[in-house]
Amino acid sequence: MFVTIKVLFNSNKKLIFLGLLIFCSINKFTAKAETGIEPSTPIENVIFVKKVIAGSSADKAGLKEKDIIITFANHKLSGNNSSLLEQEFIWLINSLPDSTYSMEILREAQKRTLQVVLNNSDNSVRLGIEFEVLENNPQKYFDYAIDLLREASKREDFISAVDNFEKAKALSPNWPQIYYNLAILYSKLDYYQNAIDNLTKYRQLITEQGLFQEEDVSKLIEQNIQKKQMLEDIKKRKMIKGKWLLLKKIPESKISGKLEPFPRFEIDNSEKMYLKNPLFSLKLSGKDAALIKRNIDNFERIPVYFDGRYFESRWLELYQAQEDNRIYFWPSFIFIKGEINYESYPRVIIRIKEFIQNKLDFIYYTSNFEDAVKQASQAFKNIVFDEDKDFRYEYYFEIN
Repeated sequence: MFVTIKVLFNSNKKLIFLGLLIFCSINKFTAKAETGIEPSTPIENVIFVKKVIAGSSADKAGLKEKDIIITFANHKLSGNNSSLLEQEFIWLINSLPDSTYSMEILREAQKRTLQVVLNNSDNSVRLGIEFEVLENNPQKYFDYAIDLLREASKREDFISAVDNFEKAKALSPNWPQIYYNLAILYSKLDYYQNAIDNLTKYRQLITEQGLFQEEDVSKLIEQNIQKKQMLEDIKKRKMIKGKWLLLKKIPESKISGKLEPFPRFEIDNSEKMYLKNPLFSLKLSGKDAALIKRNIDNFERIPVYFDGRYFESRWLELYQAQEDNRIYFWPSFIFIKGEINYESYPRVIIRIKEFIQNKLDFIYYTSNFEDAVKQASQAFKNIVFDEDKDFRYEYYFEIN
């Protein structure tokens, strides 16, 4: 039996109304019913795949995130002690000789067998996954998710709740209410295709199990389809071909920021988005023209990474100076983070914050620009931006 409640959050308007979340209880899945294994006692801990590294042995074998690994090379991977199971799995992967091995997995209540080729070319990540040992108790992770939502105030809290619902789903893939709750959260996070997929599965399961339907699921699916289409239109058309208008800049300053008069985005044939280097907008003249051109040539298109309606991009610029007849370069690290507001679509407002670290203490004594780029790029990997100290400007753009 279950009940539904409305989830309301505080007056900071981080989230006013999330939707209907379903609280319910469920027993552990039995090994026989859910995995096809038939031990004498229920499985207490299992190997849960958190991430599959692209191009790895696991990736080539077809392993996916959220799979549960049941056996590897005929070794059963389950037990009552989570730390021992973790050690056993690591030892097994690292100790097996180079060869092809069978791996049994559970994916959406279906048992599958994959063939994995192990070799020593990348021994530190030989299988190529990040994993976690889960207790075979879906109710535990369901309750974790609900507890997180009770106190949620920022995006990361909702993502953590999703992670725990996904663990519960992997352990109990025929539990309809998990799919419903995930759909509500994915929609809130702007992951509309994930919301659609979970709503579709929810509708299938409640129909098969003869359960009461919480809402008009078809209507919810259609709403998510429309939101997905709007967001894709903004990313693939408006941000690329639309007319940008700077509405506001904080703080107001006659000194131009990196994104003035407006950012220029591009998209390639694989639908990856890039930011055209803002240095393109500068007139190339004077003694710095050659240096600006070299920066543009090295960082012509800057990758843009999206998380729902949120996006970010980072790049570096190199400046040249001379001291005691020695030429050196020093870097400037730039980071932007943006948010798309399309509540009044087709009117679209985009807010972007700009952060900069000028590293005058990162001096590269070389006359070779490419060598300096390599050193600065390596240093950039360890740069953490302070959103107060490194803040420069906040922009509000309208796209038509």
